[in-house]
Amino acid sequence: AERLGDIRLETRLDPNLPQLTLDSEQMKRCLVNLIDNAFHAIGEDSESFVPTGTIAVSTGFDPDGEVAWLRVADTGSGIPPNARDRLF
Repeated sequence: AERLGDIRLETRLDPNLPQLTLDSEQMKRCLVNLIDNAFHAIGEDSESFVPTGTIAVSTGFDPDGEVAWLRVADTGSGIPPNARDRLF
């Protein structure tokens, strides 16, 4: 969080998330990459030298489908329509 400067990092972590068997190093790399991308997306929209915005990290669990999820969202402008086909 200290590397983000004036960008606010919000966490909304589900207290009912069960214990998961995951590769902690891979998850750390994934999260760092997603947060880094969000940081750059917010910075590209900034007209000032100090980007401001919000990065929100949230988790949840659907007990019916036995699915856990993790979401990283930011207040950047998003992916331009002409670049979406290359990414997805």
